[in-house]
Amino acid sequence: GIQMNNNCGKPKLNSSKEYYLYNGLISEPGEFPWMAFFFKKKSDILMDSCSAQILTEKIVITAGHCVSGPDSKSYVITGYFNRKKDTDPHRVHEVKRIYIHPQYEILDFLGAQASLNDVAVLKIKDRIDILRPDIGTACLPIREFNTS
Repeated sequence: GIQMNNNCGKPKLNSSKEYYLYNGLISEPGEFPWMAFFFKKKSDILMDSCSAQILTEKIVITAGHCVSGPDSKSYVITGYFNRKKDTDPHRVHEVKRIYIHPQYEILDFLGAQASLNDVAVLKIKDRIDILRPDIGTACLPIREFNTS
């Protein structure tokens, strides 16, 4: 099972006073340290990208629809505040294994698509440094689940 960290879900704010506006909401570095960036690459071409959440130093979650599709290499970037700024002290982690919810399903309702059980667990090859001042973990309700 996955052991949740006691500091999960807590901002790690610093005094940089750099803000980023997205969708009308203002955030600052360290406010959401559990956020990560998931992407798939095939022959140096970016295939898909989605947000992800860090649960532990080896486990990240994202949406199931982000990981389904053609075979490609998958990565998670941690420590990014602004993807358009390459100076952020980010780190790229290769995804070792992907677990899509066994009952993940895309449904068609009168031409509109909806997803059921749209979640995937990603196991990282190396370790995410969750002690870094700009990286942390998200919290989940307490319940055991197995990733082996």
